[in-house]
Amino acid sequence: MQQRSLSTTFVRLDGISSSAMGSVGVYANGQWRDVCVNNWNDPEAQVFCSMLGFNRRESHSGVSIPFTSRLTPLYIGDCLGSERHVAGCPSSEESNWHLLNCTEKTTLICSSQKQTDFQIDKFLIFFNTSTKDFIRMDLNTNSYTRKFFTPENITSVVYDPFNQRIYYNVVDTIATTSVIKSTDLITSGNSSNISNIFSESDINSLAIDTNSHTIFYTDVKKKLIGALLTSGSGSRVVLTGINQPRYITVDKLDTTIFWTEWGPVPKIEKANYDGTNRRSLVTTGLRYPNGIAVDPK
Repeated sequence: MQQRSLSTTFVRLDGISSSAMGSVGVYANGQWRDVCVNNWNDPEAQVFCSMLGFNRRESHSGVSIPFTSRLTPLYIGDCLGSERHVAGCPSSEESNWHLLNCTEKTTLICSSQKQTDFQIDKFLIFFNTSTKDFIRMDLNTNSYTRKFFTPENITSVVYDPFNQRIYYNVVDTIATTSVIKSTDLITSGNSSNISNIFSESDINSLAIDTNSHTIFYTDVKKKLIGALLTSGSGSRVVLTGINQPRYITVDKLDTTIFWTEWGPVPKIEKANYDGTNRRSLVTTGLRYPNGIAVDPK
């Protein structure tokens, strides 16, 4: 019997009160399926949580809940708890994964919700605008956790690995206001404003220097680039008079910002952190320059 491939089998955790606990799903044969509670114990939970980037020693199985999916649930059991991937568990063989007579799916508790329990070092964070949740994906296993959020119009996300916090901006297009907020990686609903609410504002993009703990932002409506510390203090205007500044990035080694500009003459420009030494890098051949990134090396 052939075991499932590590490269095509992923797991996810749909957070309930946090992204560290919730219902479990496995991606196999091109479909996401729930996991049956039958024979699901702490060793299985430890393998799943390890794939999601949490400390396996803090992991254990949760309560069972009724199925809502019409797809046949998966049976996963007989793990030792030390496997690096669920495909390495004995029951990952093809004939053992489908269970027709299961009525409840399992849940998972990956940690005590302490930031120190978070072990992953290579991951991707993004916000899903259709489902209104932050997703953190382990780049080693392609498995992910979801942190559900109150529906908000989020247009940019940055992350500070030193304090393990996400920073994002929310734009109210009706009230024409913007605000920059912060939340942690795990606990749902644990967000706070780090900036004042900017009136007549449309913040489009954020960039962060994790050395100086400084967030830079572009404000299309105010036609400026601003900055503030991740603590919320030190708010300042870096540059004004920029016609439709869009996306911004930083070179923290050279303490330089780069940004794109739409306007009548689309361009890419750069300046020092204090706004001095501003100059244009590209002024021709552009129409609507969007995302921008820099290789500091």
